[in-house]
Parts: sequence; structure tokens; C-alpha cells
Amino acid sequence: MVIVTALRQNTISRLKDTWQAVPPPTIKIFEQLTSVCTPLLNYKTLRDIADVHRVCLPIPIISKDLSIALEVAPSLT
Repeated sequence: MVIVTALRQNTISRLKDTWQAVPPPTIKIFEQLTSVCTPLLNYKTLRDIADVHRVCLPIPIISKDLSIALEVAPSLT
């Protein structure tokens, strides 16, 4: 997830000559990963896939969830 996010940054995505050198199958894989790791709807796609395959979410997402939960319900701590 972190690698996909870094590669989507403006400074990297503007490297047109470099991206043209990447083989099309690799670009397709990157696009698929990008669609899975999108932050839209609080990483819904990634959460759905993790739920179906019974795998853990990445630590940054879990950490964010816990931080928000603690802000919303501080009396439970």
C-alpha cells in the first residue's frame, strides 16, 4: 500500500519517460493495485478484499481506525 501511494505522488507520476519504459503488464498490475489501495470511502475496496480473504488490514489503516475510535469515544478508555 505504501509503495502504491508513493508511486501515485505527482513527482513520480510526472516522470513520463520512466513510465513509458515500464512494461505494459507491469502497468496493468500497478493500475489494479491502485484501484484496490484507493483511499476512497475509507479504503472500502481494500477492506472488502481483506474481509473476503480473511487477512489483516495494513497497520496504518488500523492505526487510523483506532485513533478515530478514541477521539469519538474517549470515555471508553
